[in-house]
Amino acid sequence: MTSAAYDFVGNRFIAASWRPGADERVLKRLRSAIDGWSIAEGAGWLLASEKPEAFASTPSIAVSLGRRSTFDRSAAAFRSPAEVATALDAQGAAAIYDMAPPFRAVWADRPKAALRAETDVFGLGQVFVGNGVGVALTASSATLLADVLAAPTSAERLAGYALFGSFIREETPFEGIDKLLAGACAHLADGRLEISERPAARHAGSDLTAAFQAAVAAMLKAAPDAELELSGGLDSRLILAAMTPDERHGRKAITIGVAGEPSEDVTVARALAESEQLDWSLLDAGSIASLDADGLAELLRAATIAYDHMANPLDKAALIAASQGRRVEARFGGQNGEILRGFYYPAQPLDAAPSEALARNLISMRLQANDRVEDAALSPLAQRDLRAAAEQRMVGVLMSHEGPWGRALDEFYLNQRMQNWVGNATGHRLMDHAPLYPFFDPAFVSAAMAQSSTAKLNSRAAYRLLQALDGDLAKRPLAGGIVPARAISTGRVTDLWLNAQRVSSRVLRSLRGRARNTLGSQTVTQHWRRLNLNAGLPVDRLSATGLFNRASLQEFADGTRLPSRATLGFLLLMSSLEARP
Repeated sequence: MTSAAYDFVGNRFIAASWRPGADERVLKRLRSAIDGWSIAEGAGWLLASEKPEAFASTPSIAVSLGRRSTFDRSAAAFRSPAEVATALDAQGAAAIYDMAPPFRAVWADRPKAALRAETDVFGLGQVFVGNGVGVALTASSATLLADVLAAPTSAERLAGYALFGSFIREETPFEGIDKLLAGACAHLADGRLEISERPAARHAGSDLTAAFQAAVAAMLKAAPDAELELSGGLDSRLILAAMTPDERHGRKAITIGVAGEPSEDVTVARALAESEQLDWSLLDAGSIASLDADGLAELLRAATIAYDHMANPLDKAALIAASQGRRVEARFGGQNGEILRGFYYPAQPLDAAPSEALARNLISMRLQANDRVEDAALSPLAQRDLRAAAEQRMVGVLMSHEGPWGRALDEFYLNQRMQNWVGNATGHRLMDHAPLYPFFDPAFVSAAMAQSSTAKLNSRAAYRLLQALDGDLAKRPLAGGIVPARAISTGRVTDLWLNAQRVSSRVLRSLRGRARNTLGSQTVTQHWRRLNLNAGLPVDRLSATGLFNRASLQEFADGTRLPSRATLGFLLLMSSLEARP
């Protein structure tokens, strides 16, 4: 199969405010970047939307959304840009406070010549900010902002990515380009930028089961034909359990896998779909293996750009290939189901106070376990000084949370790790469907955070929720063999049994050659080498960044050594960044 054209259907927006004497080069690059976009502007300000369907303008308000509509959870309905503009005109910023995550928008108050950009309460709708001389900007893309501001890449921030596989807190690949944190707003006026926080919403006393049922019901009301991303795991089963039998019957469901390859996840999902009368199909990620050199190179290039140079393109390639040419209006996903599972709790003293020792232990045990670029690929400076500084920044993030260590871990994974993983994934430019994430419903999250760490340990809170929603589904084994209805009980013996189940499952996958990697990433790495794409690595340009060991780069390019998944992803990301004008 040869190169395919990838349709960048997702919207981008950008807004700028400037004052007399602003850097004309920045304004010129801005005009060039938005040529052909939908634009609203006035004296000293401008707002632009790449996709006209995500833009609306009235005499008082101009607005661009992250996508063509946004889910209003209080009304259980999708809102168009025109409806959002009208609501902003009538209610001000409060009009968007109940838009469900992921949400991002920028709007202009025309009479005041003021701009405001906002993300959702968890920061999933990623928004970025930056400054030039006399000009302030905000955008839905860090790369777009960096191009307009001619911002250089940051070796310090990229070294953090090479350690953790994601950027730390507000960091991006670029100097001076920052991401808004959860619940933050950017205000632009007279060429100046200010950041504030939206008022905190209160969901006191939310019942866990009722909150989850209400979230799923509201989403079904807004999108009655939404398909379900179904796996053999727990999170998607919980969403299915929150639906009535009539709501399940005939509903489209998809599972991502490789056609013809044995997979317990696919087997369990298929059986579940049959019993619940879902209209199920397999999205085949195995098509990557049929790509020729041009096709694979174009896929990896598209993935790198679509995810804004902030994710490993190898981890995204299989999903992009499987979804190519497929359009859907709305899809349920189980993202953030981890909030009830406490998968990051094992071996952690949950009742202890946060400390530097606990933070460094978590970093060593878990945060850099899967996505760390191999040491031999990096320069001595990156290995020693830049990585040490990145680790210290992460320690600071972990220690900034109050309360016992278990609560700190919950907040860290929700507001840091989930914002990176889910936020970047849900905002990529190759997707335009509405993502429905009931586990990110604010009332549900409030109820989940109110659960004790002990209640969530070993997924017990999630198993109890499944039992409350549908006892029959709780009796059916998950991929891996655990039966939720049997795993609810507490106690040392049960904990040991659950841990043994997980370990044995991992060992069996490893023995069968199917250790849990991001779907297809190892296949992509091997196919990249088989097609001799390694010969195209820009060794001189990568070496000049100061981040890499030149000898290792040459070995990768010569094909004498195969980079790890994390290393190759970083090489591709850096190659794309360095190829920018």
